[in-house]
Amino acid sequence: MKRSLVAVLFFGGLLLLWELLHATAIWSPVLLPSPGSVIDYLGRAIVDGTIPTAGLVTLRRLIVGYLLGLALGLPLGLLNARFQHCEDTLGVVALGFQTLPSVCWVRWPSFGSVRPRPPCFS
Repeated sequence: MKRSLVAVLFFGGLLLLWELLHATAIWSPVLLPSPGSVIDYLGRAIVDGTIPTAGLVTLRRLIVGYLLGLALGLPLGLLNARFQHCEDTLGVVALGFQTLPSVCWVRWPSFGSVRPRPPCFS
């Protein structure tokens, strides 16, 4: 019970701080909307189907990415484990890809960007 009360007070305090910062009007409402306007928007977006549609698109991309990674990664991993020359060549390439930030793997043009490259390659 005590942990629940602490959590409620903490998040209530954050909500109050947010409302107070919004009331000071230091930032534009575009940058810092009020908590009420955010809740109103979320309610409208759920009712009109925006959030469920976006959730399904995200889920589809997640499943496709997982299956693609499984289809490519499992055979390559088995090759690396079985043959030393594959580990010495493909393993080094895979290690190099691991150093790229995650944002580099985002399909950047899908966000309406004019540039065809993600910002990490600019």
